[in-house]
Amino acid sequence: MSDIDARAQTRMTSCSAGSPATVSGIGTRPPLDDDARALCATTAKGLAAAAATGSPLGLGLGALALLACAWQPSNGVAWWVVAAVPLERYLAFRVRFDAGLFEQAAADAGYLARLDPSLAVLGLLRTAAGDRPLADRVHGARRLALRHGTVVVLQTLVAAVAAWQGLAGAA
Repeated sequence: MSDIDARAQTRMTSCSAGSPATVSGIGTRPPLDDDARALCATTAKGLAAAAATGSPLGLGLGALALLACAWQPSNGVAWWVVAAVPLERYLAFRVRFDAGLFEQAAADAGYLARLDPSLAVLGLLRTAAGDRPLADRVHGARRLALRHGTVVVLQTLVAAVAAWQGLAGAA
């Protein structure tokens, strides 16, 4: 048995033996009411819009900075934009992933009771605490989108400085 298989088996065993919400979907959280489902749908739309706006910009800036580095390798500032691309891509992935989770929660009233154990089995959540309040989940998703936006804004500012240095160096 590989190390990954052993960890997954341990998580599945710990989730199904004594946690508030089990892998089989029997959780302590009641199904979401209409207001909570509306909050999930709105959060999903907001996260999707944030990802759709910031993600192409961050990736595009990284590609342009890489071209600038190839054109003028001595422009060290442009390398910082390139170095930020993996972080920006990770955050963009997480924002889109969370948007999908909230979209599913809006469509399925019992989804949140089954979500945490599933995330724990996949290694995406430390514990299968199925009783996390929806407000905490929304706040965490908004914080993640804000972090992604911050990285994209910083990439933009650093790319502007790199472009200015490149133009000043070319003159």
